[in-house]
Amino acid sequence: AYLTLDGSATSIKVAKNLELADNVRLRAGSSDDLQLYHDTSNSYITNATGDLVIRNNANDKDILFQTDNNYGDTTNYIQLDGSAKVTHLYTDTALAATKKLYLDGGGNTYILESATDIMDFYAGGVHMLRLDETNNTVHIPQDSGDAVFTVGAGSDFQLYIDSDDVVMRNQTQDKDMKFIVNDGGSNINAITIDASEAGKATFSGAVTTGGQLNIEDTNA
Repeated sequence: AYLTLDGSATSIKVAKNLELADNVRLRAGSSDDLQLYHDTSNSYITNATGDLVIRNNANDKDILFQTDNNYGDTTNYIQLDGSAKVTHLYTDTALAATKKLYLDGGGNTYILESATDIMDFYAGGVHMLRLDETNNTVHIPQDSGDAVFTVGAGSDFQLYIDSDDVVMRNQTQDKDMKFIVNDGGSNINAITIDASEAGKATFSGAVTTGGQLNIEDTNA
């Protein structure tokens, strides 16, 4: 049978291909809310009421979005991996200019290209970092209350702005700050600031000044 009206199962069973001409719609819902059709150029799945849910109930199976790969073959572009609970993207992903990529499930932490070749990073709603290709700058646009550049597992080295003053600090107790340069292929400690000696500065070579040099003995 090509078509069976099954009274016991209260269903209509179609045993052969069902072909719909162009612009003829397959409709579902009391108000024809869900429709599937082809208009001679493109194919459409449209919904007029509520959410459109695509669900795979098979255990540990995926949902795959495939299309042509420009070489005459089809390939996966997006894979919703049910077993790994991961979304795989298999091609470059383009985000339109000024649109945001949110990372916290909300609206406070995101990345965007705010202007041509300017990438801004926001965390907790605070503008934390800007990469500016036009001016070749990496910019932290916050004072110390909001942004401190740190290095080290314990944030030992800190660099920040405090009321327009530039602060460079070693947070580790009694540890030094060293300024090292390369002299003829050899690294030398040009300046060492000794924290355990009340900040005593030691210069490895001569000190040259273009103006007056005042030396004060605070112990006198």
